[in-house]
Amino acid sequence: MYRNFSATAEALRARLAGAAWALPLVMVGALAACGGGGGDSAEPPPPPPPPSVVQHPVGGTVTGLTGTLVLANGTGAEVTITASGSYVTNVAQGQTYNVVVRTQPVGQTCAVENGTGVVTGPVSNIRVTCTTNTYAVGGTVTGLAGALRLRLNGTADLLLTENGAFRFESLVSHGSAYAVTVVAQPGDQAC
Repeated sequence: MYRNFSATAEALRARLAGAAWALPLVMVGALAACGGGGGDSAEPPPPPPPPSVVQHPVGGTVTGLTGTLVLANGTGAEVTITASGSYVTNVAQGQTYNVVVRTQPVGQTCAVENGTGVVTGPVSNIRVTCTTNTYAVGGTVTGLAGALRLRLNGTADLLLTENGAFRFESLVSHGSAYAVTVVAQPGDQAC
């Protein structure tokens, strides 16, 4: 009986020794089938796309404009404006803006108010005020011996009593006509 048992154990051990080489192959196959191989042969996933740049409107109002005005955001994009009203350009979130007059309208001067800042959302409080340029009217009198009264545009008088340069206090707007007339001649002279 002892011998029978011993012969059976020897036969079992011989079978197991012959099948031992197959055990690692079965384990690798089982792991690969479960997806647990962890191999480096697969491509890594692509990176996520960059976030989109958020643009916000940046602008305001223009008043008093009678010509063509060109505004610029610093050295960036230009906006051409031909009438009073609102205007807008787009600037990326977090960027600074610096709205300046690039080209003044002919005969006008425009000034920007609230033109600088950092974009954190829509900006609509930039004011551009345009005013018409005005000019002094004057000249030179020579050979005067007495008093001379001149009139500008029929309303502003100027009394001159000596030779030299003169200038009316009233200013004339760009593009406006003007006329200087002699209202009162000096005694014994004609000007």
